[in-house]
Amino acid sequence: MTRDSVLTLLEDWASRPASGSFPSTRWCGSQGGHPREVFGTGTAAVISPVGELAYKGQRMVINGGRTAPLTQKLYDAIVASSTRRSRIP
Repeated sequence: MTRDSVLTLLEDWASRPASGSFPSTRWCGSQGGHPREVFGTGTAAVISPVGELAYKGQRMVINGGRTAPLTQKLYDAIVASSTRRSRIP
């Protein structure tokens, strides 16, 4: 699974993902916002949800530490593709 495949799926689903580097000031402290969903992707990792972010003593739990809906949907689509039930570009 590649980043491009995940972005293609998200585009097909009319989702607007944020992608790229995210400095800590973007998500913690007074300048930050609280992300609703965070995940990583890779060939061996498939889709890996992030349950918590921590930086300089600050901790932020993402979606109550549970896998968020879009992350689960991506995971399900990728697993289905790998078992040839569907095709991902």
